[in-house]
Amino acid sequence: MPLATIANNTAVNYQRLQYFLTEANRDTRKLKDIHILLLQNQRTTRTSNKGILATDAWYTSTELIEFVASKNVYLTAEVEINRSIFFTHPQTKQRRYLTGDKIIPLIKEFYPHKLKTAAIPQADETNKNVLYYAFKSKLKDCSTKVQVIFIFDKWSGTDDKDIHILITTDLVMSVRSIILTYLLR
Repeated sequence: MPLATIANNTAVNYQRLQYFLTEANRDTRKLKDIHILLLQNQRTTRTSNKGILATDAWYTSTELIEFVASKNVYLTAEVEINRSIFFTHPQTKQRRYLTGDKIIPLIKEFYPHKLKTAAIPQADETNKNVLYYAFKSKLKDCSTKVQVIFIFDKWSGTDDKDIHILITTDLVMSVRSIILTYLLR
């Protein structure tokens, strides 16, 4: 998204924002505070009435996850397929960090009987049932515990991805609520 759009949508002076993001000597804590402020004021990333921040994969850094958690706000986000997730290998029983693209075939091979469905509302007012596999874990280099959800389907006919990996720092939120919250972004 262009910087001018962010400045316009968040009522922040464009030149001050540009200077701050590119040239200023700044406190990294203050930068994180401004990052959260920008996310909270942006229509596609603002918190919901439940205090949840929903973001796309490119926002989901370890620093953001831990910072949001430190503010007692829940984060629901998609992560990239190459993100390392702590996972128990079903055959070797070794617990280690594996990337999402390595976990997907293991789930398909060893846990197809554990896949569940969640109903996702569609534009035509019908529901689409998507298959998912969820577990609690952590991400590499991140101390905040997360709930990880592998969704084995497209959100809709216009979605270009067959698999989505969502996380949330809300460890008790239902998978359907996680998906619906994420889709609000």
